[in-house]
Amino acid sequence: MKAGQFQVQKELSDEYLLALGVYVQTCARIELWAARLISLTGGMKRGDPDFTTEVDELRTGHTPKLVDSLKQSLETLAAQGSSNHALLAISAQIDDHMKRRNAAVHGVHSSHEGWIVIDTGEKPKIGRPKALALDANTIRATVADAERILQLLRGFREQSG
Repeated sequence: MKAGQFQVQKELSDEYLLALGVYVQTCARIELWAARLISLTGGMKRGDPDFTTEVDELRTGHTPKLVDSLKQSLETLAAQGSSNHALLAISAQIDDHMKRRNAAVHGVHSSHEGWIVIDTGEKPKIGRPKALALDANTIRATVADAERILQLLRGFREQSG
């Protein structure tokens, strides 16, 4: 691919487009590992014949259902005495993360005076603003936070056998 080959490359920096791609793919992997955590806390084992089918249904279904199921699974882990406080703390942050993920995936991104502006399409009923303005530090922090969540989810599954 040549730089500037696509229209969006004329409007957004390659650095930002790379960060956006990393973020979106990290979010996709969060959804995959969240679905795996949900299945495992629901009693399934990785080797079960229906494990992959259940995980795929969870991660490709209605996102609010995945979020609600993840919150329930984290509550189950807390009730079982999990000592992974960083993982359990994700529950309080999920809704904010979903707003950022939805803006990244569905928003129209543009650059204005050093800021990235994301037109999200106003949805007052769910509290979504018409636009978000992000600076480079906020973008880096958002990507890093998504990576932290992914590592926590992966770590749980790898520890659970």
